[in-house]
Amino acid sequence: MRRGVWLGLLAVVVMAVGLPGCAKRGGGGGPGWGGGMALPVVGRAEGQVGGPAEAGVWVVQSGEELRGLLRDEGSAERLDRQVRWDRQVVVLVGQGMQLTGGYWVRVTGVELEERRGEPWLRVTYLANRPGPGQMVTQALTQPYSAVVVDGVSGVFGVEGEAQDVEGLVR
Repeated sequence: MRRGVWLGLLAVVVMAVGLPGCAKRGGGGGPGWGGGMALPVVGRAEGQVGGPAEAGVWVVQSGEELRGLLRDEGSAERLDRQVRWDRQVVVLVGQGMQLTGGYWVRVTGVELEERRGEPWLRVTYLANRPGPGQMVTQALTQPYSAVVVDGVSGVFGVEGEAQDVEGLVR
């Protein structure tokens, strides 16, 4: 009897949540978006300081460009050593200058899609801000998330899709 209850509960959870990889891909992100191909992330760097001063999403195609955007020289150098620039790019998401801690960003996916006949990268990410009344550090921060994406080179358009969250602590 207990085994049957657990199997029934498992079936309900699987139906409610779905199986990873079984969801329909692509089709979102705005007019002109087609189905996308998920690109493998082979490296990652994240930080609370040293990110771009302005908020945005960038496709970085050289070590020089990376060092120009990331003011955290240690992370820029580590990422630059990981990247094979002939077949990889760095996707960088920054939240810009923030007046307190409690902000963070994390790239959750990168897809190669065709938009109006041109290749584009669709970047999904979580963007956290402190919740009301949450205790935070009183310091200037520049949160960022950078990922190394395999199988891509050349110039691309890029569009970010944020899922805003509030009050999460990492």
